[in-house]
Amino acid sequence: MFGMVEASPTFPGGQKALFDYIKNNFEYPKNPPSLSGRIIIQILITKKGEITDAKIVRGIHPDYDKEALRVIANMPQWKPGTLNGKPVDVKYSIPVIFRAKQE
Repeated sequence: MFGMVEASPTFPGGQKALFDYIKNNFEYPKNPPSLSGRIIIQILITKKGEITDAKIVRGIHPDYDKEALRVIANMPQWKPGTLNGKPVDVKYSIPVIFRAKQE
């Protein structure tokens, strides 16, 4: 597993597509309603581009943390990171930022 690589793993469509995916798939928990904040999730992107070992590094509320993990677990495969031209496992952190829903 590597932290420093020649090419970082990439989400299909790039960084904007990653944040759009999270925004479009995050279902706000009913309780507590209207939280805003940032959850940091660490994942392992395997040399096959699969997401494993997702864990909360910084959470905000158990229900929101659980939902963020659900969204991350259901992501499509990534293009893996490379080192010396070969795919490698890479740890990666993703911020899940959300704002209180306006009714």
